Amino acid sequence: MRSSISLQALALATALALLPALASAGPVAGSFSGSVTGAATSNASVLTDFPVGTSATFNVSFDDSLLTPNLPVTGFDLGPASGQLVLGAGVWQLDHGYIASYQYQFTGEVDWYQLRFTGTGPIITNGGELFGLFLQVTPDLQLVAGPSSIVAGFGYATGNVTSYSYASLGGEFNVTHPVPEPTSLGLTGLGLVGLRLARRRRLTGPR
Repeated sequence: MRSSISLQALALATALALLPALASAGPVAGSFSGSVTGAATSNASVLTDFPVGTSATFNVSFDDSLLTPNLPVTGFDLGPASGQLVLGAGVWQLDHGYIASYQYQFTGEVDWYQLRFTGTGPIITNGGELFGLFLQVTPDLQLVAGPSSIVAGFGYATGNVTSYSYASLGGEFNVTHPVPEPTSLGLTGLGLVGLRLARRRRLTGPR
């Protein structure tokens, strides 16, 4: 009887210790290929440099540890990011990420996230600087359907006032999620098998 309890306790401890590691977040890589489809707001200044049809690509890597289903409706610093945004002949190096979450009907669960990635690159017409690459995604990093799911925003400073113009990007967006290491999967599997054997032994009793 004692050996059965010990086996069950060991199996349970193994499984519980490993499950958080498997569920934990990790580096996520996103890539996009498409083109400018229009202006996302009434301020269409950005189309001067990137008219409809301009090729658009980007790749970005970041840690998704803050993307949880119950994240409050607010903004967070997502931390360092890496990647590159290419619009026509312009290239911007992405280096940081931010996140805002949104929910409806006060359910307490996130409906969608807005990810913003900032970086450095060329100044465009009228002094426009990259304000951010914005993605509207669900908690599992699927794009929210809509013409402005992905936009590239630029800020135009005039004196003490900055106006913003956003280009909508349409195309194919792909995400690569972290994959648990085979060793972790194997150990977790052993733990779960141990739980099953311990339970079976408890039910059948000693022979």
